[in-house]
Amino acid sequence: MILHTGDLDESLVVVRSEDRPWGFLVHALGWVPIWGFVFNAAVWLYYKNRSREMVFHVQQAVQYQIIVLMPVIAWIVCSILTNIIGILSPTLGGVLQVLNTFLLSLAITVLAAVALYGGALVYAGKPFLYPVLGRRVLEGSIRKFSER
Repeated sequence: MILHTGDLDESLVVVRSEDRPWGFLVHALGWVPIWGFVFNAAVWLYYKNRSREMVFHVQQAVQYQIIVLMPVIAWIVCSILTNIIGILSPTLGGVLQVLNTFLLSLAITVLAAVALYGGALVYAGKPFLYPVLGRRVLEGSIRKFSER
C-alpha cells in the first residue's frame, strides 16, 4: 500500500538505515494499542530532536493506533448489547456474540497486516504511508517542519 505523495516532500517518508529497526517496530507494534502507545512515546522522546523522519513515522503510527482502537471499542459496546439481548433470547444473544467476536478478529487481523506491511517497507528503506491517514499526517508534518 505504498501511496505516492505527488509533489509533497518525500524525504520525511524514508527512514535512514540506522533508524530502520526502530521504524519497523513503530509500525509493527501499531496493532497492539496500549503497548504501541507506550513504545511509540519512548521512541518519540528519543527521536524528537534527532530525526524528523522518525517523528513522522511515530505520528503516523500513533494515529493508526487510534483507528485500531475503534473496532475494540465497538466490540465492547456490541458485547454489552449482545449480553442484554442474550437475557431476552439466549440463542440470538449467543449467535450475535459469536458474530461480534468474528468481526473483531477479522478487523484486528486486517489492521495488524497493514501495520506489519508498513513496518516491513520501512525496514526495507521504502516509503510507506497508511491509506488515507498517511497523506494527512505527511501534509501536517511538512507544514510543521517548514514553520521552523
